[in-house]
Amino acid sequence: IVAPAFGRVRMAGYERRVTATVDRLLDDVVATVRPGEPWDLMARFSAPLPIAVITDLLGIPAYDEPMFLRYGQAIAGALDGVRSPRHAADLVRASRTLESVFDRLITERERDPGDDVVSALVVARDEGRAAPEDLVPLCNLLLLAGFETTVNLIGSAVQQLLAHPDQWQLLVDGLSGDEGEQLVEGAIEETLRFAPPVHLTGRFALAATEI
Repeated sequence: IVAPAFGRVRMAGYERRVTATVDRLLDDVVATVRPGEPWDLMARFSAPLPIAVITDLLGIPAYDEPMFLRYGQAIAGALDGVRSPRHAADLVRASRTLESVFDRLITERERDPGDDVVSALVVARDEGRAAPEDLVPLCNLLLLAGFETTVNLIGSAVQQLLAHPDQWQLLVDGLSGDEGEQLVEGAIEETLRFAPPVHLTGRFALAATEI
């Protein structure tokens, strides 16, 4: 149902918006951090980038970035298990808040459809291709999948390149050449292979299962 929104043609159309978001976040770092002063890559860039892109893709017109970051981290952090009673409470709070956000957004898209994933989900529901109760969980899944994987991939890629300065220099030296794009793609693919953004996730048996 949501696959068309992630096709090559649609993704190419998002490239300009993604680039603009990257430029805005990095320009903000340049404007607020003195030369040589350390700054937090994850907080200032890796986390805000996917939140901005995925909320755009879902068609959320105005979003509370700190709230989405906080709740996205709470839900994503439960992929490999709930760590404490406090984490469990944060997870319940995040799930209820996001459910309310998506319920309102679905209602808005019923009245005023747009060129976004939630509008496509509403159409799929009306055509009988999606169950009404599946719309909010699908939105949650897209938010989570777009958030956690990108945050960790960026962090892991930078960490690995810093740990292997010869590879970093190879990438920098090759960016201006004809194979620059291939080098970047190769670095991303190798990071996905060598240090994947999600290592494991929980599953629940729906019937008695022997392993």
